[in-house]
Amino acid sequence: MLSENTPRSIYPFTFHETGKIMYYIGGASYADFPVSTSYAQDTWYSLEVAIDFSNSLFHWWVNGSDKGTAPLKNDLGTTLDISNSLTAVKGQAAATTANMYLDQVWVRNYTNPEPTWATPGVETASAGGASCDLTIPDPQAHGTIDFYTYIVDSHNTSASGGQQGALATFRVRDAVPTVSGTPSLNNTEPIDLINEESTTDIYVRGTVIDDNGCADTTASTTVDVWQTTLAGRSGCNTTGKADGNKCYYHMNCVYDGTVDPCEGGNDKTTSYKCTVPFQYYTNPTDTNTPWPTDSWTATFMPGDGQGPSAANESNTAPQEMNSFLALGLADSYNSISYGDLASGANTNPLLEKIRVKSTGNCSIDTNLSGTTMTGPGTAIPIANQRYGLGVGAPAWGDGVELSATSTLASVGVCKSGYALTPAWKPIWWGITIPSGQFSGAYTGTNTIAAVKKPWATTGDWCE
Repeated sequence: MLSENTPRSIYPFTFHETGKIMYYIGGASYADFPVSTSYAQDTWYSLEVAIDFSNSLFHWWVNGSDKGTAPLKNDLGTTLDISNSLTAVKGQAAATTANMYLDQVWVRNYTNPEPTWATPGVETASAGGASCDLTIPDPQAHGTIDFYTYIVDSHNTSASGGQQGALATFRVRDAVPTVSGTPSLNNTEPIDLINEESTTDIYVRGTVIDDNGCADTTASTTVDVWQTTLAGRSGCNTTGKADGNKCYYHMNCVYDGTVDPCEGGNDKTTSYKCTVPFQYYTNPTDTNTPWPTDSWTATFMPGDGQGPSAANESNTAPQEMNSFLALGLADSYNSISYGDLASGANTNPLLEKIRVKSTGNCSIDTNLSGTTMTGPGTAIPIANQRYGLGVGAPAWGDGVELSATSTLASVGVCKSGYALTPAWKPIWWGITIPSGQFSGAYTGTNTIAAVKKPWATTGDWCE
């Protein structure tokens, strides 16, 4: 029934005149399968054969039943030449007038382990040469689909006998969605954070293709966003690795019809917009930071009812995260009030009046300056105020005189996102009251401005 590339009169597999389905063993002899198989005349059969080239074996199934393996031999006792094709030959033994029918024939390469038997497709053939082909729409929603079979000739005349209009089903599998093109992070522009001590929403956009139709894609589409070398893709692929400094894991994505709407019918593509709420302390990757050679990348994963497909994920082009220089003052430490002091007295030691917070993504120093203090008497000079830095309260004599000129004070507030969030450092303040100063309330303005702390070695920003 099946012959090799150069056909001979002996066929390795045959419906034998003994009433058995058999295989060739050399000479003029055939043998039964390891699982003996008889056939009936005027009956349809499904046949599947897997070919194990490495071991020179056939592996046969008849009507879905495993019949075992048989050696690959021809009438010369050598391995069959079937590297390119097998030829199916129909015919009858001289002594019989009955027919056997092959409903389906599957020929495929052997795999180890062998898969379990799967119902063949819907393509059929009869002894009279009629055929039935089913074309599945593209796209087609997954699930079980009903169809009905009819046999007609070229004049559309129905065949007699058999089952006309018989109901059958096939199942369309749930196709895994893929990504079309390259997704984008922040419209391929450098990222600027703008909200102090809060988050800034930045967007990743991508287009999803699903062979089951665009309506099959769901909000299980997601995105991971990561700093290229500090986190890397492998450093941002589980919930436990999520870190507002360097990794944002499985951010929410929603359907975005403004770019590529899902129009149903034959439409397989649609777009999604993913919101990434970047923390104000997200690591910057521009110059004068600990990460000037880094960038940020988003991994876009399309999803449907089966969840996100990591196998079909796609990365955006890397983008710069710019420095966000911002300073805040802590509650209850955001004003300088010296209280009541006698003429000629001073504040000793200095008082913790200000706590400077890093409310952006940089480690910061400050520039300090002030104005004279005015009141009912002579103005109190700017230099009568002093400030100090450090953990403990400095003595009056160790303080630095305030100036009208903006002067660097190396406070060294850490970048936020580590031990303290927000990170902060104190500035200590004091004043001396001139002798003979007229009593009353005196006021002035001190200015505290953020300066990006220089970075030279690891740890300068407390990273």
